[in-house]
Amino acid sequence: NYGWTVASTASKGMWELGEPQGTAYQSLDANPDDDVAGDYGADCYVTGNAGGTAGDDDLDNGSTTLRSPLFNLTTYSNPYISFYTWFFNDGGQGTTPNDSFTVYLSNGFDTVPVLVINKDSAQSEWRYHQFRVEDYLFKAINMRLLVTAVDVNPGHLVEVAFDKFMVVDSPSLNTSVSDFRNELQVKTY
Repeated sequence: NYGWTVASTASKGMWELGEPQGTAYQSLDANPDDDVAGDYGADCYVTGNAGGTAGDDDLDNGSTTLRSPLFNLTTYSNPYISFYTWFFNDGGQGTTPNDSFTVYLSNGFDTVPVLVINKDSAQSEWRYHQFRVEDYLFKAINMRLLVTAVDVNPGHLVEVAFDKFMVVDSPSLNTSVSDFRNELQVKTY
């Protein structure tokens, strides 16, 4: 934990750091049971982590935002940001799930979405994302990532997780050029 903070309007299921406690809903994994393989330790950020059934500690009645500490990218020549996400949205009160998960990048002057995930997204799995910072904003000394999950009325089951955040000065070598092109847009799954 390097100083990430949480702000929430939700009644429960706010972001918390810990080893994820898996839950399931109708044979689908709602909350992950493990963090992403290959990073330090066993913790990640999850929205509610009490375990039990899928509805016991999922995000309810509002939003929760995870804010990174400020980071300076002015010394980077070509910075890329990468991270993994988990998203689950199902169940609820008989209507189509309508909740979302958005990742924003801020440079202290502007804040823009770099990833939007909704009910049409692949669910119940860790997904890798990477983008080039200067495709969205100019580099600054006060960069910040904001990760926001929202449960809107009528309520549904919403579980989100975030892990393995990295800033590098060049793209990952294990991603093809075509993967980069797809990642360099505001993505809605």
